[in-house]
Amino acid sequence: MRLRRTVRFLACAAALGSSLLTGSEATAATGQQVALFLTPTSGPPGAAITAVVKGCDQADHSLIRMFGQNVDVVYEDKATIAEGTVTLTFPVPDAQPGPLIVRAQCSIGDQVLTPIPSDVNQTRLSVTDRRVVEPVVATSRQGTEGWSVSATGRVTPTSGPVGPNSFGDASQFRHAPMVGIATTASGAGYWLAASDGGVFAFGDAAFYGSAAGLPLRAPVVGVIGTPTAQGYWLVAADGGMFAFGDARFHGSTGSIRLNAPIVGMASTSINDGYWLVASDGGVFAFGRAGFHGSTGGILLAEPVVGLAPAGAGYRLVGSDGGVFSFDAPFLGAPAGLARFIGITTTTQGYLLDQPTGTAVAFP
Repeated sequence: MRLRRTVRFLACAAALGSSLLTGSEATAATGQQVALFLTPTSGPPGAAITAVVKGCDQADHSLIRMFGQNVDVVYEDKATIAEGTVTLTFPVPDAQPGPLIVRAQCSIGDQVLTPIPSDVNQTRLSVTDRRVVEPVVATSRQGTEGWSVSATGRVTPTSGPVGPNSFGDASQFRHAPMVGIATTASGAGYWLAASDGGVFAFGDAAFYGSAAGLPLRAPVVGVIGTPTAQGYWLVAADGGMFAFGDARFHGSTGSIRLNAPIVGMASTSINDGYWLVASDGGVFAFGRAGFHGSTGGILLAEPVVGLAPAGAGYRLVGSDGGVFSFDAPFLGAPAGLARFIGITTTTQGYLLDQPTGTAVAFP
C-alpha cells in the first residue's frame, strides 16, 4: 500500500512574539530537523510566494492553508521534490495588509512528523497593500535587478521601494498602452515601447527611432535592446520586426500566416540572431539563433508569455508558470497557483515575473 506523504502550510494572522522562528530550524517529533523558508517574505494579494521545506523526507503531496482576517483559503497541488526538500509556490491570500505567520507541517499518511500547531517551524509573511501596485505588463533585468513598466508607462524597480530609483517614465505623456521595456547593458537606462511602435528612452538609453509613424498591420508587443545598447528591435504580434541603431534585421514572420500571435522575442548574446515566440509556444529562429524545439504541437493549459535564452537553448514560460526547457536545465515551476508575464535567465537559474512586479526564483 502506498503511503501518502503530505506537507501542510498554515498561515494565520497572529501577534508576532518571541515564539516566532525566522529562517531557523525546529526539531520534529521523530528527531529530524525541519526548516521553512519563504521567498519573497512580503507581497500584495495574488503575488507568488515560494516555500522551501527541508527535512520532510521527500513529501510527495502538498496542502497550503492560508487563513487570517476575512480569509480562509486552501491550495492543494503536487510538490517539486529534490533530495528531501519540498518546493512549492502559492499566492499571497486576499487578506488585509499586515503580518501573517506561515507554519509547515509534514506527515506520511496520518503520521505527523512535526508537532502542530505551535511548535512547528514558522516564519513571517507580510501582506502589503495591493492598492499601491499598478499591474505590470513587462519586466527587464540585468542579472536579478531591473525595472518593470505598467500600461500607463509608470516604471518601478524590481527590487521594491528600497531598490534603485528609476531614470524616468512615460506616465506623464500621452501615448498608446505600453507593452515592453528593455534595460541597457549597463543597467543605467531603458527603453519603453508602446503598442503603436512609439519608443521612449531614459537614462543612458539613446533614442534610435520608432515605428510610431508606420502603418502597422499588428500592434507592437515588445522591445529588446542589442548587447551593445546601441540599438533595439521592436516586434509586432504578426512577427513583424523593426530594427534600429546597430540592431540587425535577420527576418520576420510578417508574411507568414501564424497559428497564434507573437508574444515576445529574445536575441543572441552577440547580435547575430533572435527568436520569436508565439502564444501557442511556437518558436521561430532567425540569423544564427538555433532552433531547439517548441510547444507549438502541444495542447497547453495556458498561453506562453515569454522566452529566455539559457544554456545551449532556451526556456518558455506560460501565464500559469509552466516552464518548458529546450537544451536548458529544468529547475522547477510554480504549479499554476499564480499568474506570470515573462521569464529571465540568471546566473543561478531563472526568475518568473509577475504582474505584481514580483518574481519567483528557481532554484
